[in-house]
Amino acid sequence: LRRDGWAALTATDKTVAAVWLFTAGVGNSGFSGYFSSSRSDHANCTPAALRAIGAEALAGLAEAANGVFVPDGPPSDRAVRRAAVAALPPAAHETLAELDRKYLACDEDPDELLEAFLQTERKIAGE
Repeated sequence: LRRDGWAALTATDKTVAAVWLFTAGVGNSGFSGYFSSSRSDHANCTPAALRAIGAEALAGLAEAANGVFVPDGPPSDRAVRRAAVAALPPAAHETLAELDRKYLACDEDPDELLEAFLQTERKIAGE
């Protein structure tokens, strides 16, 4: 991802990258920290990636968090997105804080789901 960019990744690699970046970002810094970092450059792809691995609850949280950036979701440009995070109204920050709590309470294990997803992808590819 860092070397060749998002566009050069396969669909499977984009799924893995989006899930890992999301779980690392939100798990370590909450949604506000995630959106303020480069980990969320492709946040708009994250709900679909989480659904692809079967993480429906986490996908819903990601979608709700993206939704605080109306009308188009979080900007892909980090500087613009950081400014947007800083400009969010208090109610949006409260929403993100509530989503942080729900994230921490979620019993879906993205690592296990991702492993199962990758095993299925390998079978489809004939590996």
